[in-house]
Formats: sequence, structure tokens, C-alpha cells
Amino acid sequence: MTTTTRSRPSRITPQINNQLDMFDLLTLAEPITAPLSFTVDPYTPEEHHKACERWRIEHGNLGIWGKSHMWHCSGYDFGNNRTLAGGHPTVLMSADTRCDHYYPATCSCVGDLLYRMHCEGCGHVTGIHASENATVEEHLDHCWNGWRNLPTITRKGQDGPWKIPDDYPTEWQVDGAPVRTLRQPMGTRHVPGRSPFGGYDAGILSP
Repeated sequence: MTTTTRSRPSRITPQINNQLDMFDLLTLAEPITAPLSFTVDPYTPEEHHKACERWRIEHGNLGIWGKSHMWHCSGYDFGNNRTLAGGHPTVLMSADTRCDHYYPATCSCVGDLLYRMHCEGCGHVTGIHASENATVEEHLDHCWNGWRNLPTITRKGQDGPWKIPDDYPTEWQVDGAPVRTLRQPMGTRHVPGRSPFGGYDAGILSP
């Protein structure tokens, strides 16, 4: 007895009456402004998201970021790397400009994992950095000037309550404000939304 195995159709393969699904058709009908490739020009996160959706429909999901080099929010659905509180809600975007050419050894492709942050409150867009922390710090310098002078605070355990000193500046206890916390080496990433006020928890290397 011979068993025939059918391969599963891809996301863009017509599955019913040779038609894409309705959501894909609606997406294809929407105009896009951001390019379907890497760009240094600033676009809004929503413009980048629409461009990524267009790429997905036309080329599929497999290897989308490495092949397209497009700006996108980690998590794809804007669920991660985003702060929502206060007057400076932000989206941290990344673009993978690295190549996957391992042969020949003389490959001269140049690229890196790049970052850029968009403030949806005031419209500020950072420069392009090869460091996530450097990107966050440029944003904080613009939108939360003076954050570098804040005293560090601690919390009880990873998910425990924050310990905010009685003399902590009241003007920095507002929605969206960042905080500074002492960290150990290899654990100094600036974490979005983890501040007790909904902003960034900026990791400062412990002396």
C-alpha cells in the first residue's frame, strides 16, 4: 500500500478557489508608504507594520526579517518592546541588516542588528544604533531629560514591590517616568514598561 503525503500549503498559496483569504486581500488593497526593505528614513511604527504585512503576504513568513531587512517591532504585533504609559509612549524598532552568506569566506557583506525608537507622544525618532541600550538612552535624554541624575531604586525580588525612598523626587513619580536600578554585569538591559510608573527600567552597572 502506497501512502501519499500532501505538503501543507504556504501562507500565500491560494487555498480555496485559488483565492487569498479576505484579510490578505484587504491588506493588499491598502496603500503603503514605508519601503519593503531597509531604510534610514523615519516612518511611523504603523507604516512599518503595514509594509511588513505586505512583505509577509507576498513572500511568506520564513526568514522575513533577515531577508527583507525591514524595521519591525520585536514580537511583530507590537506586544513587546513598547511603553504605553504617560505622554511619551514608545515603540522600539529593530532591523536585521546582517547577512547569512557563509560561503565563500571572502563575503564582504556588512550589516548589524540595528535599533531605532519612535515616540508616539511627541513624535521624536532616535538615530540608528547598533546598541539597544544606546537607543533607549537617546530617547530618554530627549523625552525625559534629567533621568541620568535620578537616584537608583530597588525592588524586593524580581517581581516584588518597589522600594521608593521617601525623598524620591515627586516630579519623577508620574505616568511613564523611567527609573534607574543597579544591576550586575550581563544584566543591564533597559527594560520597557518595568518602571513602577510604566516607563523604562534603566539598568545601571553596580560598582
